[in-house]
Amino acid sequence: MNSWAAVAAAVNDELIRTHQSDETTLDHAAVKRRFDTLVETARRDDLESLRASGTVE
Repeated sequence: MNSWAAVAAAVNDELIRTHQSDETTLDHAAVKRRFDTLVETARRDDLESLRASGTVE
């Protein structure tokens, strides 16, 4: 099992545990896309904050 498949399994287990889903719904590709989107958004927000403060040249 690759790393993203393991993460997807953990996410699916948590969704089932918290009753947000009755079945596994996310595959490794979906989990990786969500992760990449979160990281990209966080980096963009950090860069915008640095620009606003005048820190980034």
